[in-house]
Amino acid sequence: MDTYASYRRNGYANLAITFRKLIETEKETPGTREEKLQAARDRFYKGDIADELVAFYIKNGGFLRKIDLAAHVTRVEEPLLLISNPVILEQAASVAAGAQS
Repeated sequence: MDTYASYRRNGYANLAITFRKLIETEKETPGTREEKLQAARDRFYKGDIADELVAFYIKNGGFLRKIDLAAHVTRVEEPLLLISNPVILEQAASVAAGAQS
């Protein structure tokens, strides 16, 4: 069975497991909301979830490694607005559209 077909069969179940792990980490981490979210982020990019992602990529000939995941930084930007009464157009910044600066 090819990788894509395998993903289609198991991918959503695996995604649900990943979300449960992140929720569990947030709930079990003491501190502020930001500290809880940082713990969940660290589990994804540096912890056991990262280990599972890397194992999948290695098994399937990919090049992603844990150091790549650990180096990831998510930038949050304000959306672009165009206001021309009575219309307000809002668009996500370019990063959300696939381009990076």
